[in-house]
This record gives sequence, C-alpha cells and structure tokens, in this order.
Amino acid sequence: TQVVLFYTDIRDQIVRFPTGNTNGAGEFEIVKDNIGDGYVYGVEAGGAWSFARDWTLFGNATYQKGEIDTYPISRLMPFMAQLGLGWEHPGGDFWAEAQVVYADDADRLGTRDKSDTQRIPPGGTPGYVIANLRGGWRITDDVTLDLALENLADVNYRVHGSGQNMPGFNVIVGLRVSL
Repeated sequence: TQVVLFYTDIRDQIVRFPTGNTNGAGEFEIVKDNIGDGYVYGVEAGGAWSFARDWTLFGNATYQKGEIDTYPISRLMPFMAQLGLGWEHPGGDFWAEAQVVYADDADRLGTRDKSDTQRIPPGGTPGYVIANLRGGWRITDDVTLDLALENLADVNYRVHGSGQNMPGFNVIVGLRVSL
C-alpha cells in the first residue's frame, strides 16, 4: 500500500491574460507576465492484496485541486481510480487480469479551459467508466504472447485536456521475443 500527499506552492507563474484590445485581424490581444500565485495539492493512493494463492486485487485513486489567483488551474485532472483483479498460473506461464477505470467529470475549468473547445467540451470533459481484460502466455523462456481487450463496452470517452477521443473497443496482440 502506498499513499502520497503533495502540495505545490506556485509563485510568479507565467500567466496569459487579455489586454481588452483587438489586433487588426479582430483577435483579442494576449500578454504574458509572471503574476500567477497559487497552489496544487492532492493525494494518490494505491495498493495490492494477494488474498488467495495466485490471485491479487489491486487498485489506485488520485485526486488533485489547485488554483492560480482564485481561478482553477488549466487542465487539472479530475478524480480518477482503477480497480483490478489479477490471476497468475502457479508455474508463471499464464496470467490474466480484469480492470475497471473510472474518471469523474472534469468540470473545474480555468478561464483558458473554457475557451479551449478544441480540447475540452463546453462545460468540461464528461467522466467515464471503462473495463479492460488482459492476459499473457509465456510460450518459452524467450517468447511471450500478450492479449488485451480494452474498452469492452465501446465507451466514447476522452482523457481531460488531451483533445483526442480515445479508441473504442480495442484488441491488442503482442509478441515479445528475448534474444
């Protein structure tokens, strides 16, 4: 089990802000200055429990909050957590795991986030829950075959601030060869 608490004190961060003027193209003029004071704090916790021979329950969660001069920090991640169950064959030749990933709505938006509709939908990035299955087979000491079935329910989701929708149902096959 691990628990990490953190606090970051921010002084004189470079902040972009509008001047109130527009340029010849009709765009708002933006200037930058070292005027941002604020903080980010949070907690991350995770652990694993081998509750029976060859079986492990694992998970983690993270939460963070922050502000720069009373405004939420841009692209601050929402509460996120994962929970999984893993099994490994006693000989180590086979393994499998099931995992559920949760992300809360990312609706604590800074001024920059609200205007960045390319990366962040109006009102924030919706939360999501996805489920994944993974497994592997050690064919020989030097060759391993891995299989992953990700986003089993074909959920349409986006990691906050990324600007990209994540893949729907996804199959990944990997072959590792050690020489």
